[in-house]
Amino acid sequence: MFPVKQGTPEWILDTLAQLYAFVESLRAGILQSILLSRRL
Repeated sequence: MFPVKQGTPEWILDTLAQLYAFVESLRAGILQSILLSRRL
């Protein structure tokens, strides 16, 4: 992680971006598993 002080807009934006990416990857994985299980 970058040595940025907590509470700064950059830190908040960075955290939000990481959370968003995490949720997106989770959702993609869940959708993929659902599609794969439907195919079987």
